[in-house]
Amino acid sequence: MITKYFTSAIVRMPPAGHAAKLARVFLAQIPPRQRTDIDVQFKLLNPTETAVPEIKVKFKDGTLLDVDPLTTSTREMVETFDRHSRKLQVEDALKE
Repeated sequence: MITKYFTSAIVRMPPAGHAAKLARVFLAQIPPRQRTDIDVQFKLLNPTETAVPEIKVKFKDGTLLDVDPLTTSTREMVETFDRHSRKLQVEDALKE
């Protein structure tokens, strides 16, 4: 996953289940060197809480993309975020 263009991420997940697995995979994809540059807001949801699990990413151009961890596969999540990151990568290449 191309995380170079992320500025912030919001992750809300339950402690177990498919949504938790997807959130853990997402967080693991952020390289250690970039963890200081990306503002990650993480919240572990209680089983009794009515809040919906979510993964949202804000990019350097201000675009906000989100995926539903309950219905999205790992591959779909990576493709969603990489699609926009590639657009920004092309724009950077054209500026140089």
